[in-house]
Amino acid sequence: MKILNYLLIILLLIMSPDIVDDNHVSKNVKVLDLNGYHIITIKKNKMDFSVSEGVGKDFDFYVNSNFFTAERKPTCGVVIDGKTKNRQISGGGSFIVKNNKPNIVFNKVSNVEYLSQTHVWVIKNKNINDRMLNMNHAKKKVCRLLIGKNKSGEITIVHSNKGNGVTMRELTNYALNNGVVDAFILDSGPSVEVFVKDGSYVYDFKSVNDKQKTIVGIPKPVIYITGNFK
Repeated sequence: MKILNYLLIILLLIMSPDIVDDNHVSKNVKVLDLNGYHIITIKKNKMDFSVSEGVGKDFDFYVNSNFFTAERKPTCGVVIDGKTKNRQISGGGSFIVKNNKPNIVFNKVSNVEYLSQTHVWVIKNKNINDRMLNMNHAKKKVCRLLIGKNKSGEITIVHSNKGNGVTMRELTNYALNNGVVDAFILDSGPSVEVFVKDGSYVYDFKSVNDKQKTIVGIPKPVIYITGNFK
């Protein structure tokens, strides 16, 4: 049964209709479709970021974040509105909002408004985490997703497109070659969801859409990094 479900997931990833891959650049955000990947860069000081349990139409931006268990409990740290929902671990990568400023950090932090963490950091000060990238699970080719920042401190999302299954190293190298200086991997495969609404422009990517998730029994992500343009 597990093998059958895995094959169904792979089939859905291949057959799912993709969104129109149009580039978009404004004062708020830059969305680029390049060589089988999308790069979304939120311009500095243009968004109020947060972390949320679930998402709705009230956000201009969201991306799924924490890995989670079969019981739908997020792994690693989660802080929402200054309240700890799940404890941080040592050695992971975190998206934080502290004093209303977003950042990517690799150590435990306190006194933050928001935090979302995974154990899979891949780029730190332009150096890649070879130990992580050499692990067997990192070598599987799936739809992958990371969050990071560039040298200007702008929050950047990079994901592979449907039909472009990549290893963790391929995604990491692509991000590094396109200006990302710090980054960690977010829950990937059938969990990938990225949404941006900037005026009349809408970017809505799901590696497996909600209807297909229901058919196969794939759970929705539990924690999201969210935001609204100022």
